[in-house]
Amino acid sequence: MMERIKLLSLYSTNKFVMLSLCRYYDLVDPPNGILKKAREIFLTGCYLRTAKEGCGSPRLLPTEYLVILLDEDLDDDAILIGAQFCSDSFSSISHAGVKNGVSYSLYARIESITSLEILEQCGGLQRKQITLVDNDGVKLRFLLWNEQVILANLFSVGSMLALDRPYIAIAAESALETSDEFCLEYGTATQLYLVPFVQHEEQVCLSSTQNRTQGSKLHAAADPTQGPKVSQVSLPCDSQGSIDFSNYPFQLFVADLHGKMTGISLYGVVRDVFRERETAGVIFLLKLEDSTGSIWAKLHFSQSWSLGRVSVGHTAYISGLTCSKTKQDR
Repeated sequence: MMERIKLLSLYSTNKFVMLSLCRYYDLVDPPNGILKKAREIFLTGCYLRTAKEGCGSPRLLPTEYLVILLDEDLDDDAILIGAQFCSDSFSSISHAGVKNGVSYSLYARIESITSLEILEQCGGLQRKQITLVDNDGVKLRFLLWNEQVILANLFSVGSMLALDRPYIAIAAESALETSDEFCLEYGTATQLYLVPFVQHEEQVCLSSTQNRTQGSKLHAAADPTQGPKVSQVSLPCDSQGSIDFSNYPFQLFVADLHGKMTGISLYGVVRDVFRERETAGVIFLLKLEDSTGSIWAKLHFSQSWSLGRVSVGHTAYISGLTCSKTKQDR
């Protein structure tokens, strides 16, 4: 019998490519096929057959590592999630159901993704462990083995993962040392859907660094009528709503600081430094001054620190600071 072949046209970065579908026929077939025009998907583990190697357009060879993106704000996706994935929970998985081949559809939040490791007791197999938490607060591990571990690159902590027909392993019967009763694995019939975690961002106005450094002289000479420029940037916020500067290379100045900032870095001259005496921990207060002003930085140390290493007049660079306002609005 001749095997049927379906091609899916993909559009990314201004390029079209055809994907040969194998195990995903049911996702394309009408009337309930979810792979429709404008649907976003993640693909990995792909091989490209170029036009030189055959006739027609470039084509991605079949890959089983396909993740369909869902948006809970879209009616069709919300209906799909509610109808297909909200009837089962981690607590509904039973030994009888597993042994009788019951198919489960599960929906949970990604709590953590472990780093790649080698399990010597399992013959040197590679493993990725993804900890999932369902709506009832029950945790379950989703394991990826060997070539499957590349799927973890498509996930992020905080995203919601929908697993249709995952393979359910009984932990007591596996080679893993775990207290869990069950663990999930990526089986031959498993299909994954992802609702990506949208990180909240905040628009922050920051004065241009170049206007306050040596480069400001060149800028002023080019256009002496313009004052300091202000740049608006979108920065991610952490779970407490603080703006996270840890991955943003903009040099901040004292005048740029305000409450609810984290991961910031300051560079300036030390004007004063002393240790708090009436505290249990090792805490130093350091007054740092730049061209826009000065500010006190409270430094917490896990062990003793020598005051003589930094003294008044030294130029210091401090990273990983958090900025908050006091009750006196300082």
